[in-house]
Amino acid sequence: MIFVYGPDEFLKECQYLFEDAVKTWGKPKNNDIVIIGFPGDEGIKLALEMKGPKIYIICPPSLVLWKQITGTNVKWYSSLYELADIESLTEKEKNNKPDPVLNQQFEDEPLIEEVVKVEFEANELEELAPVEKNTAINNEELQLEEPEQVNYQNSEMGKPIKRGYLIPVYSLKGGTGKTTIAQNISAVLASGGKKTCLVDMDLNTKSCSDYMLYKYKPTVNILSWLNCNKLDWDEVNSLLVKVMNGIYLLPGLPNVLQSDLVNEKLTEFILSSLLEHFDYVLVDFGPALLPCTKVALSMSDITIIVASPDVLSESAGNRAHIQLVGDEKLLSIDKVKLIVNMDHARAERRPKEVARNIGFELAAVVPKDEKAIKAATNARPRTLPVLLKKETPIKKAFFSLSEQIILGYEGRQKDNGKFYHLADFLQKVRGIFGNKATSSVKK
Repeated sequence: MIFVYGPDEFLKECQYLFEDAVKTWGKPKNNDIVIIGFPGDEGIKLALEMKGPKIYIICPPSLVLWKQITGTNVKWYSSLYELADIESLTEKEKNNKPDPVLNQQFEDEPLIEEVVKVEFEANELEELAPVEKNTAINNEELQLEEPEQVNYQNSEMGKPIKRGYLIPVYSLKGGTGKTTIAQNISAVLASGGKKTCLVDMDLNTKSCSDYMLYKYKPTVNILSWLNCNKLDWDEVNSLLVKVMNGIYLLPGLPNVLQSDLVNEKLTEFILSSLLEHFDYVLVDFGPALLPCTKVALSMSDITIIVASPDVLSESAGNRAHIQLVGDEKLLSIDKVKLIVNMDHARAERRPKEVARNIGFELAAVVPKDEKAIKAATNARPRTLPVLLKKETPIKKAFFSLSEQIILGYEGRQKDNGKFYHLADFLQKVRGIFGNKATSSVKK
């Protein structure tokens, strides 16, 4: 049986989809299915109070939802039709309709007697099978000390799985340099010995894949994960392409007309699988706020919002703040890192001004460095600005910001294990005095 809880319109939709298999009153048994359609905290609270192997909540993804259902037997779907399709409920539950004789009996008798009867049977089952009452994983016992992360969602027999850091790179406006940011931070992390994966989820342009693969046509892409289940490392490795500096790349869609196939469940499966095998997973998005984007943002450890120092980008950043950040939204303010990219002396806005008008704290500034980008693009084989041998402003900026805002990353290392902090400090001092000398000459 399918027990449904939610607003009247939700109940009618369930009755239309599952027909006579739906019950809207009574107490579910251990082998029944529960579907909850109440929005927000009300639906989450009710789902967590329910007992049973199959509990589904129908609502949009959010950070609050992700945190509270992780490690439980509750699953979420964005719509009833997606639930019915993926879980194959429709036909299975239609074949599991209640006995018509019992239905006739219920019509002739008061409803309160049936409620008592169901409660009695549920209590009786609990007495016969007391083991099922204690099968839930105790999250408090499994918590580990920071900075080590634990993901309970895919754990087996109560054993926690180590989870990497998920870092989406996003902006509501195109042309701000999201792809450049994602690629170069990935290269910095890989240079520091971190196992890093870069996912191209720009479903319209796949510019990240086109740049890093150049003329190579990959045999795998996001859709290669469609029919996969839980994957070990060898299987994950076969679905990725290893590119420059040891970065693992998941190429984007070969055809924009297939973008509808990249839904919430596929996105969650891909990212959860990668986080089990990588220290860092960075995701490059297009400006559209698609379902896959929402899922990745809700799962993120930190989210990098990219803006350029101009009025249009500032406006887009402000819209991103309103739409994405806040209570019961996808992001909390403490996880957002604002990077102002392509800063230069004649820009319309100064970085701090952009950050103040958007409403985010300024995390880092990346200077406009066309020479370094051109040199990296024209190199054969093609490379990235941070991988050039020559120290450039953009290279120093990426290494510096990675140390400042990327969780668990400590910085560049030489062969003897010493950090480059002293060299970076000296370079900054030279830059400060160099800028002052230049400005005095102009005056």
